[in-house]
Amino acid sequence: MKYFVFIVLFSTAALADDPQPHYPVQLPDSYRQALHQMETVSKQLEAAEREDDLRRMHELSYQLEASLEKMQEDLDAVAKDVEAMHVASERDEKAKAKEAYKKLAPKVQALSP
Repeated sequence: MKYFVFIVLFSTAALADDPQPHYPVQLPDSYRQALHQMETVSKQLEAAEREDDLRRMHELSYQLEASLEKMQEDLDAVAKDVEAMHVASERDEKAKAKEAYKKLAPKVQALSP
């Protein structure tokens, strides 16, 4: 029990002393929007890096993380459908392969620039 109290107190103190604020982000609705946000933020990061503005770099990292998370989420969904189509076609399961393709096609289209 002593260790638990110490850990809670230490964690709370560490959070209270965090000199870096956490910033709100605009959550992207789509892969394309996430990609656009990354391009925009990358330009802003270049400027912040040239100016040695670490606070701005820290702030922008939150938007990059949100964009990457959305992109990964969408890529994972595509990968799942590709695998389903692959396995079904490999097993000569025509109906399942076509069903997987119907789920896959719009997702791939959404990823295209």
